[in-house]
Amino acid sequence: MKYLVSTAATLRFVDGSQVELVPGIHSFNKQVAEHWAFGAHAKAVNDSEIENLNSDADLTLKVNVLEGEITDLKAQVATKDGEITDLKAQVATKDGEITDLKAQVALLTNAQDSALTDDGKTDAVQPDAEKETGNAKKQSSSNK
Repeated sequence: MKYLVSTAATLRFVDGSQVELVPGIHSFNKQVAEHWAFGAHAKAVNDSEIENLNSDADLTLKVNVLEGEITDLKAQVATKDGEITDLKAQVATKDGEITDLKAQVALLTNAQDSALTDDGKTDAVQPDAEKETGNAKKQSSSNK
């Protein structure tokens, strides 16, 4: 007969012998099955119960494997989240640099435009003003 051992135990007999009970499905002789503590650790099972237990064990094994995979995937997601956070920080830094460079370009463009405008006015207006002052004729106040 087969027995389902649910908890590990050591059964000691009067003759000094002992039997180790290990969780799982095992066959035991009549002497072991009649030990006073055997029933607390094991129960008799038939073939259909063994098949059900084996399929349950398969499902338990599959669940354990899937739980391991889930744990690994969660770790990967956490790693990717960290990488995304780092990339967002890099993008923010680059955006700040771009904004600073655009401001510098605008300042330089305005300074260049101002310099060209001032130079153009000074060169064009200054000589003409001097010429008019030197060659100017007075107009009469009455034009009748």
